[in-house]
Amino acid sequence: MRSWERLAGQARLYVYESVRRAADPHGMTKHAEELIEAIIAGKPAQARKAVRNLTQHQIKDLGLDLQLS
Repeated sequence: MRSWERLAGQARLYVYESVRRAADPHGMTKHAEELIEAIIAGKPAQARKAVRNLTQHQIKDLGLDLQLS
């Protein structure tokens, strides 16, 4: 098994638990699946963008007021 396949599996487990607890599960799923797809496709720039979007969504979902630059 390739390391990215393990990483994608671990990411999915994290996503499913996060979605279960999220105030906006649809948004969380959208961003998380973009991240997983980028990992599987081996596209690091796309994965970085997706993880940034996911993090920003999670911060908003938690009601925190943090600015990421």
